[in-house]
Amino acid sequence: MVQNADEHRCRACGSELAEASTLDGIDRLHGTPGGFEVVICNACGSGTTLPVVDEGLLASLYPGGYGAYEPAGAGAVGAISRVIRWYQGRRALYRAPFSTIRGRPPGRLVDVGCGRGDLAAVFVGRGWHATGIEPSASACATARSRGVEARHGTLADITLEPGPMTWPFSTTHSSTPSTRWVT
Repeated sequence: MVQNADEHRCRACGSELAEASTLDGIDRLHGTPGGFEVVICNACGSGTTLPVVDEGLLASLYPGGYGAYEPAGAGAVGAISRVIRWYQGRRALYRAPFSTIRGRPPGRLVDVGCGRGDLAAVFVGRGWHATGIEPSASACATARSRGVEARHGTLADITLEPGPMTWPFSTTHSSTPSTRWVT
């Protein structure tokens, strides 16, 4: 249960997170201090990370060696990594919240915290226009090489073009609810 749930709303759909399921944890890989909770929205299935981190500090939580920033590489390990990423992307299409748009015609989407663009690239391959927002410049370069329009920065300092956005996702890292940029 989220404490002070009236202060916390889903970053994707704006629903209250009062009765939402949670995943609790600590950063075992990089040792980032503190604990984090990902609250799963009952309305749309998106996750919101709590506590919400100021976007100016967000990049400091992800060191350069963070796995989601690294390209797949070469050789057998790279091939295995690419297969795993492909499988994870395909699997995501059959789970909430993405299962709701799997059969829709392609549109525009934004991936906040896109890393190297793994999930956005799945949608690009299906004809979608994906804009990624990512605080790591090297991860943005990798995402761009996969067809994602990756922009270096955070949602606080990136301006998105006006117009309808079919689907926002990976909004767990946004302190700004999606109503600011989804029309």
